[in-house]
Amino acid sequence: MRKFLLLIAFAHSVFMASAQSNEVYISVNPTTFHADGADGFSPLGLSAGYNRFIDLGCNDALKLVIGGKLNYAWKSVKHADWSFMRVTVPVNIGYRFKAGELGIMPYAGLDLTLYPLAQIKAEGETASLFDEDEVTELLKANRFQAGWQIGADFDFKNVVFGFAYQSDFTKFQDNTVYPVKVKTFFSEFEIKLGYRF
Repeated sequence: MRKFLLLIAFAHSVFMASAQSNEVYISVNPTTFHADGADGFSPLGLSAGYNRFIDLGCNDALKLVIGGKLNYAWKSVKHADWSFMRVTVPVNIGYRFKAGELGIMPYAGLDLTLYPLAQIKAEGETASLFDEDEVTELLKANRFQAGWQIGADFDFKNVVFGFAYQSDFTKFQDNTVYPVKVKTFFSEFEIKLGYRF
């Protein structure tokens, strides 16, 4: 929790820097729930997000990109409905190449993610994966994740199209009740459409 709050404080401070532009976007996020030693599954996610671009030099081509994204993903698997809500704060470094009015910016960076919601519904009952009273020790999940991403944006005038890949460093679930182990994490592709101003 402390790391998440520190990242938000850092993001707020750089938001006050000069030479900025802003972006709002929506995205589709095909997601994979990876499970060590077992079959994972692939929820579909939808997101809305905001980015701020701070110029770092190189004729305004080098950018620090800090933002926030709200994501909701869901999947039905073997008579159980899974749903997840994530709030992600990404911090990226990008370099924007210009060709007339067309811009192309590859980028890479790190992120922290908070899960306000992660639940499973089966046989009419809904259980939170964060509540020890509602799920077994094997299924209990972690609310905070750290990860990385890489992607590219294409902008023409104010319209932005982009794609990215993101994966977690840390485990969403990392539990052992001998002899069973449950170790899971998320990765996702992102296809976005945005407006930059």
